[in-house]
Amino acid sequence: MNGLDIPPIWLAAFMVLAWLVARFVPGLAFNLPWQGIIALVLLVAGLMLMAAAIYEMTRAKTTFVPRRDPGALVTSGVFRLTRNPIYLGDALVLTSTVLWLNSGVGLVLVPVFAWVIRRRFINAEEATLKSKYAAQFDDWAKKTRRWV
Repeated sequence: MNGLDIPPIWLAAFMVLAWLVARFVPGLAFNLPWQGIIALVLLVAGLMLMAAAIYEMTRAKTTFVPRRDPGALVTSGVFRLTRNPIYLGDALVLTSTVLWLNSGVGLVLVPVFAWVIRRRFINAEEATLKSKYAAQFDDWAKKTRRWV
């Protein structure tokens, strides 16, 4: 089961759940002007955040795979804006999906997803970084928010 307990699987599950909610609880549709464009912009922004974070982590020769031992504390690039750019990117992709599916009820899934990710991954990752990089992590965490 641990091999399946990774953020992309959680994101995919929440996207399927968003589709199910849109299909079977169709109330509260948005019908916003430019809704498709907004969804596309959020999707691209989310993917770009993820790519930028993976680039910075690769450049620092550290892993971007959860639960692996970090080889460095990355505070450059997008990590100056948010401590969790990949997870923020995931949340933007999920929000994009909900908008694309036109599901007002599905919006509830976004904060639930953020809560799950924080509990399953972020808390442990930050504890590991704090134990390994103590003062450097504390300084960065004071200046940089988790989700922006």
